[in-house]
Amino acid sequence: MEQKEFEAGLQKALDLARRNHNTLQLSQIEEIFGDVAGDEKHREILLAYFKAKEVTVYSGEDEKDEILAAKAVEEEFSFDPADRDYIKQYREELEAIVPLSKDALGIRIRDAVAGDKAAGGQVLEQFLPMAADLARTYAGQGPCMEDLIGEANLALTEAVLSMESYLDETLPIEELHSQAESFFGTRMMDALEEMVRGHMSVKEEDEKMADMVNQVAEAATSLSEELGRKVTVSELSENTGIDNESIRTVMQILGKEKGAIDIQPEDE
Repeated sequence: MEQKEFEAGLQKALDLARRNHNTLQLSQIEEIFGDVAGDEKHREILLAYFKAKEVTVYSGEDEKDEILAAKAVEEEFSFDPADRDYIKQYREELEAIVPLSKDALGIRIRDAVAGDKAAGGQVLEQFLPMAADLARTYAGQGPCMEDLIGEANLALTEAVLSMESYLDETLPIEELHSQAESFFGTRMMDALEEMVRGHMSVKEEDEKMADMVNQVAEAATSLSEELGRKVTVSELSENTGIDNESIRTVMQILGKEKGAIDIQPEDE
């Protein structure tokens, strides 16, 4: 298997897992990776990879049921209460939507791709539960559940509005349904991944700034006590290795508290 093909297989497997409560069947891995998964060493590497991605691999339907039941119990007690309440409320609202059969939904998807706006609205409604299921898999990774579901819904809406450019209405109904499900799922997961990455980036920046504030405050107090006077920005920069501009930014964050760490007024 070529490198690009292997990487595409990993992404395909992860997408499949995200749509199935972060689980994969061993036979699905074997189908995607073929002989690679048949090699014991390579199989161990693949299983380790999916474990690192928090994907559970099961070997049969009975085991799958046990895993999903255990996950449901785990989620019930590990979710933030506010997230749990929002999911419950959201699902209660979705109960008003009458689910279509797979064939009926496939027909409405075809109508929507052909330009039927009413069909597009119906397709959107039918996939809203999928948005909630995908959002649940990102619980505890930063954004609250309301924001996660909102982001998934927005991505789904954009996908439905653009599906004429990506879906093939000439496909048999079953294949068109599968293509739409994959397209919508991928768009929603991409949006959720981006949201989590953005949240983590902001969190990391906040943590770096908090560390720098503490470092400057401690250095200012210690250096002031050592010198017996207020210290300058330049002296703090030399002592901490932090540039002058960053130290002035810290002083703005500290506000009135900066007087307690002995910064000279001319440095403000």
